[in-house]
Amino acid sequence: MQKITKILISLLFLLASEAKTIDISGLDKGEVLVALFRAAKLIPVFTVLFSPSDQLSLEQAKLELARARNSFFSTLHGRSMQVDLSGKAFSPLCFDVENGKGAAARAIADLRAAKK
Repeated sequence: MQKITKILISLLFLLASEAKTIDISGLDKGEVLVALFRAAKLIPVFTVLFSPSDQLSLEQAKLELARARNSFFSTLHGRSMQVDLSGKAFSPLCFDVENGKGAAARAIADLRAAKK
């Protein structure tokens, strides 16, 4: 079972490295995190602690970014994120697996449109 898990994890990382990335250059990373948070689904096991209507303010997002090691977010306030915001682009693969195909791209496109 462990061997299969390691193979699946390796395959996932391989796919993530080859997946098209989403450009976030020129965007405030706090705003990016808020946009992705709003697009992310609440993990069912966390419904006891968090509500689907809970929001993340820009100030909270900036605090989370300051606390995060390498700007990687696995989960955030009960939502599945699976994103690394340390660079000028990120792979949407894992985020989209958890939150729906194209969810990350839509969130960033909406953020860019709102800034115009």
